[in-house]
Amino acid sequence: YLYLLDENNENKVFALKSKNANLPLGISNDISPIKNKIILKSGDILLLLTDGFFDQTNSKKENYTIQRIGALIKANQDKPNEDIRTALMDDFHSFRETQPQCDDVTLIMLKFI
Repeated sequence: YLYLLDENNENKVFALKSKNANLPLGISNDISPIKNKIILKSGDILLLLTDGFFDQTNSKKENYTIQRIGALIKANQDKPNEDIRTALMDDFHSFRETQPQCDDVTLIMLKFI
């Protein structure tokens, strides 16, 4: 999943989707990736997340959401990337409470300056 925090558009979080149907990596050996282009502006944050974040539930069977992640990124956007990553992972583990982590979680964050 690919998301963009667009600082020049009221700090909104957008899901970046392609009109092309690309499969996730590792699903098939017969994949021909399709290139797409986006233009990043100063202050934008690009976030790549695996589905493990969104598959995670808490004791109330609620899923971890992009809305929660977006709010956390917005609240910390002026901090260094490592601080944002730490805040996100701390929030993720706090959210899941005593529930076991159901899948791997990986994130890549790029801040355009």
